Amino acid sequence: MTEDVSDEARKKRIEELKRRANDLTGGAITTGGNSSLSDGDLVDAKEHRGKIILTPKNVVDREYTPAQRRSIDARLDEAMREVERGELYGPFETHQELVSFLHRESRKRQPNNTKPPKRQIQ
Repeated sequence: MTEDVSDEARKKRIEELKRRANDLTGGAITTGGNSSLSDGDLVDAKEHRGKIILTPKNVVDREYTPAQRRSIDARLDEAMREVERGELYGPFETHQELVSFLHRESRKRQPNNTKPPKRQIQ
C-alpha cells in the first residue's frame, strides 16, 4: 500500500541526500527552504553559472490510485496462494523444453473433435 511520507521523514531524507552530495562535492551543495524532493524522486541535473541545479522530474506512472493498488495487491495475493499450493510449472532448462510443454498443454485443452466441419457445396 502507498504511504504518505511525513514532513519529518522528508526532511531527514533531504538531509541525508545533502550529506551524501556534500561528501561527493566537498560541501558545495545547498537547498532552498521549500525543497520538494522526496524519497525515490528522479531529478534532472543542469549546470548554471558554476552551480548544479537539481530539478525533480515528473514521472506520470510513478504512483497508483488506491483502487489500482488494491487490484494489484489482490492479484499478487492470489499469485502467492497459487505458489503456496504448488500450482507452478517449470523451471525449464531450455527454451525448447518450455515450447514443448506449451504445445502439450494446448493439445490437452483442445476439444476432441478438432476437425473443421465439412463445407456444404450448394
